[in-house]
Amino acid sequence: MGELGCTKLTKMDVKEIEGSKPVCMKLYKTNAEEHASIKKVTNEWKKYGIVIERSRTGEL
Repeated sequence: MGELGCTKLTKMDVKEIEGSKPVCMKLYKTNAEEHASIKKVTNEWKKYGIVIERSRTGEL
C-alpha cells in the first residue's frame, strides 16, 4: 500500500473541480468480519493521506 497510486505504465493528473464537496455516506450495518476488513483498509487510507477523519455530522 505504500506505493498506492504509483505506476510506470501510465501518467495522470487528478484535478479537483471547483466548488466540489467531499463524498460522505451514511453508515450501514456490517458483520464483524466485514467491519474489521473495512477498518483495516480505511486505516491504511488515513495513514497515506487518501482520506481524513470526519465527525458523524460531516464537519471537519
